[in-house]
Amino acid sequence: MGLAGDQPICARTAWAYGKAGGRISHSLSVYSCQLRQPHQVKKIFYFLKNGLKDVSTSLDLSFDDDSVADEKIPFLAYLASVLKESSSFTYEPPAGSVHFRKLIAAFMKIYHHIPVGVDVRDFCF
Repeated sequence: MGLAGDQPICARTAWAYGKAGGRISHSLSVYSCQLRQPHQVKKIFYFLKNGLKDVSTSLDLSFDDDSVADEKIPFLAYLASVLKESSSFTYEPPAGSVHFRKLIAAFMKIYHHIPVGVDVRDFCF
C-alpha cells in the first residue's frame, strides 16, 4: 500500500488506511481483449442458452495457443449447429462416413505420402 504500491486493495481497506493517516495513490490499468471467432462463439452460446445454462456458465473458451482455439471453437460451433437441428446423431453406413474416409485419405497422403483411396477395401492393410 502507499504511493508506490501496485497491488489492488478493497475500498474498505483503502478507507481505513487513509483514515489512519496513510497516503493513497490511484493507478489505472488498461487491458485489451479481442474475442476469437465471435460469430462462432455466438452460435455456441446461443445453443447453450436453451436449457444448458450450467454448461454455458462453466464453458471456458480461453486458450493460450491460437491454433488450439482455431481448432476447438469451429468444432464446438459445428457441434452446436448439428445438435440444434436434431436431438440425436444419425448412424453412418456400416462402411463408415465417406466424408471421414476422404479426410483420412487426404491426411495419409499429405503427411505420410501414403496413397490411400476412399473405398473401404483401401483401408484394409
